[in-house]
Amino acid sequence: MEIYLSTTCIGQNPADLKDVLRTLKKVIISGVELGSTHNPENNYDFIRKMLGDVNILTHNFFPPKNNSFILNLVSKDPRIAEESLRYIRDAIQFAASIGSKLYTFHPGFLSEPLQSSTNISENFDFVFSGEVENYEDVYARFIASVKEIIKTSQQFRVPIAIETQGSYEKAGLLFMQSPEEYVRFYHDVSPQDIGLNFNLAHTYLAAKHFQFDLKRFINQFKKHFRAVELSDNDGVLDQHRPIQTGSFVFNYLSLLPDVPWILEYRNASVEEIERSIGLIKK
Repeated sequence: MEIYLSTTCIGQNPADLKDVLRTLKKVIISGVELGSTHNPENNYDFIRKMLGDVNILTHNFFPPKNNSFILNLVSKDPRIAEESLRYIRDAIQFAASIGSKLYTFHPGFLSEPLQSSTNISENFDFVFSGEVENYEDVYARFIASVKEIIKTSQQFRVPIAIETQGSYEKAGLLFMQSPEEYVRFYHDVSPQDIGLNFNLAHTYLAAKHFQFDLKRFINQFKKHFRAVELSDNDGVLDQHRPIQTGSFVFNYLSLLPDVPWILEYRNASVEEIERSIGLIKK
């Protein structure tokens, strides 16, 4: 079992990455996922110096940019879509430069995200415009962009995966949530070229909304999982809480494949992280 820690686990957003890495080194781990909740840096040479031989994965909006924007690969605004695609291709090149074993990214949204949640203590969904785009137009833009991203992945020899999305209250605004979408996706692209970063919490919420069997989803697609992201929530909101005794998460761990299991919490303490690792191992 490889347990990785996301750097989003520690500190408020934005957090100083050096401080976060110093804290995470106190916990015995298999690796680190570099996440998006950090101040931009002029130079990232310190990452390898601080982590040594610890395995590294990079995720979505890492490294962060000074002119921060919300990635939306399928935006109907050509400027946002083009900047998102350019950013992801640059992020793959960066991942190669630091020896990242995997780069994962979000597939995008059916409604334009306007800002992060205004109540981040309880929910990490975005605030959306509310206008829902035509699904077929979104999907066509998605596949076209993914094929370009695959080329960059192959050029720099960095494996890639898209993160499974899901929401209970805002399911109609998200993209790539249901089993049918992934069946279609793997009809249009090769699973050898791109895998899935299975976010259990997201797909748990999607399964509740769309009423599909989550265990069946896992068994159907786990051969494509390149990583798994784990966090706890109340069954309604995407809260990114540390896993606790009695969590829904424990109903599914035995089904997950032997890939990196990433604890993707927010504002957690070292004690909470260590406790959740103990529960997972038990």
